[in-house]
Amino acid sequence: MTTDIHTFPHQCSYTEKLVSDKRLEQAVDIVLGLQNSNGGFASYESVRGPQWLEWINPAEVFGNIMIEYTYPECSTACVLGLTYFREQRPNYRRDEIE
Repeated sequence: MTTDIHTFPHQCSYTEKLVSDKRLEQAVDIVLGLQNSNGGFASYESVRGPQWLEWINPAEVFGNIMIEYTYPECSTACVLGLTYFREQRPNYRRDEIE
């Protein structure tokens, strides 16, 4: 079995490529656009609100719900995805991914 440069390590050479390079590049653009100023990634959007917004939290039961935070799980998933992508497309947005 042969593998070409466009197959990911977990993809067999005889399986159909379902996601185009253009779509993968768009996904990388989105992921990089969601990176926070501290280098991490939040759960669904960038951290935008100031910390003082937590003071006006109307839900006493749930803490830290007014603004988004960086989570290690999200950051790890994004970094791993970008690492796999970089192995296949080393020149696309290289400086930002490294």
